[in-house]
Amino acid sequence: MKKILVIILDIVIFIIIFLAIFLTVMSLTKGKNSLSSIFGYYFFSVKTESMEPTIKKGDLIIGKEYKNDDVKKDDIISFYVLENDRTIIKTHRIKEVYDDGALKSYLTKGDNNEIPDSDLIPENQVYGKVLFSIKKIGKIISYIQNIRGLINIVFFV
Repeated sequence: MKKILVIILDIVIFIIIFLAIFLTVMSLTKGKNSLSSIFGYYFFSVKTESMEPTIKKGDLIIGKEYKNDDVKKDDIISFYVLENDRTIIKTHRIKEVYDDGALKSYLTKGDNNEIPDSDLIPENQVYGKVLFSIKKIGKIISYIQNIRGLINIVFFV
């Protein structure tokens, strides 16, 4: 019984150390607009329910930074928008692609939203294409990034 508890404790400590290293790398590797990016791949926590059930609030998104022709209709993209005088990142699905020859733009919609987004997203506002999400890990990372969560983890270890 003691041996099993020691193994479980070792696994928990390993996970905490891995997350600490991961968070350190995230904070040291900032891509464009201060998002964490490593080798052209980005990751961040989902803050809203707009993409449920596909991507849930608290999931961790892993995506690839935008290159001109790597997105199409029905892909999920992350993009910059100005909302309440702040630049934020949204992640929604492409419903239509418009190409006037000089610039592409995208009509997007959250899977959980009834209507598409009101503005077209020009390609220069696209951060990247979502490759996949990891369920609930974003909640853990957000908790650890919070000073209170970090203090709890330090005292736990």
